[in-house]
Amino acid sequence: MTSRAYQKSEQLIRRLAEMGFTDKVGKKQLHKLIKLEHGGDPRTLRNWTANLRDFGFIEVVNPFVFRIRLGRVEGALEIAVKNGSQKKLM
Repeated sequence: MTSRAYQKSEQLIRRLAEMGFTDKVGKKQLHKLIKLEHGGDPRTLRNWTANLRDFGFIEVVNPFVFRIRLGRVEGALEIAVKNGSQKKLM
């Protein structure tokens, strides 16, 4: 049994994979996705970014870029390979 926040975080990572992000995502693109899914309030953006980081789905590369850890979400890596330009598994 997992929390709703964890499940929704997994959904966000799957959506990133569907959008073609395989390794890194910019802060602008991540916040745009969060706005579409959960709303655009600055506190909402900050909280969902923190949730993704706390659950280990993203890592901070620098203040404007995050590394996505697709392997932590079941099926996300396969979605990214299938939909993206990358043809091999990482």
